[in-house]
Amino acid sequence: MQDFFSIQDLADRWRVSTSTVRRMIASGELAKVYISAQVRIEGAEVERLEGLARRKAKQETPP
Repeated sequence: MQDFFSIQDLADRWRVSTSTVRRMIASGELAKVYISAQVRIEGAEVERLEGLARRKAKQETPP
């Protein structure tokens, strides 16, 4: 896993728009950091969010 992701990196990874990633940041669903005035998302934060999505998907899967 990468140490840090750009907004574009995550949009490509999740197949969503950059606007969607920005909305997730603005809502607090996704934490950001600044590196040299550039917005980045830590790899651990990406793993956390993807893990939550996987657990939610498992819970919603019918038996």
